[in-house]
Amino acid sequence: METVFENTTEGKDKRLEILNKRLMDLDKTRESVNLQFWHKDRHGMGHEKDVERMEEAIAFVEVDRKFHIDLEHQGYLFLVNHRFVIAPLKRKWRVKGKAQWYYYKNPEQFIRKYVFREAV
Repeated sequence: METVFENTTEGKDKRLEILNKRLMDLDKTRESVNLQFWHKDRHGMGHEKDVERMEEAIAFVEVDRKFHIDLEHQGYLFLVNHRFVIAPLKRKWRVKGKAQWYYYKNPEQFIRKYVFREAV
């Protein structure tokens, strides 16, 4: 699946189906890694984070607005409208090229309040 696309209501079901399939694959990988390392006190949590990141990507795609989104921007970040950098695991965002990070409540609120500048 192409990870850089314009989110619209047309074709949304197909994108969600592909992302849900990818989420199921990541979940199976996470379970197998947890079974493989059940005896270890510590092991890498990358697979846990991949599942959380995919769940947040699905939440962004479910928003019924038209916006551009890059789900595989550098460093496991999302890029919305070529302007906003999103850190999905920490629920933070910033303007591209700036250093100040801000929190957001949920993807729908972020899109409405900051991307489209609507009153929430």
